[in-house]
Amino acid sequence: MASVHGPTNQGYVMRTHPVSRLPLLDAEWGFRCGDCTHLVGDSTPVAFVKSSRTYIKCDRNHTGGAATDVRVSWPACTGLRIRAAS
Repeated sequence: MASVHGPTNQGYVMRTHPVSRLPLLDAEWGFRCGDCTHLVGDSTPVAFVKSSRTYIKCDRNHTGGAATDVRVSWPACTGLRIRAAS
């Protein structure tokens, strides 16, 4: 179940980011995890690659496990550092 205001856990809207544990920014601002420099994934050396899959992580708090996988579409937390435009 998805929410306009952020990721959900068993139907309850989460007020903190599930990985960084920081408060979420207001979803109306439009910032997502994919806009943040803390996101590590396809083009960074810290991404976890298993077989042909790449697991997107946040470098603020990650492990090699599935519990710290991040979706780039999630609303950003207050730890947001905006990526420079390329």
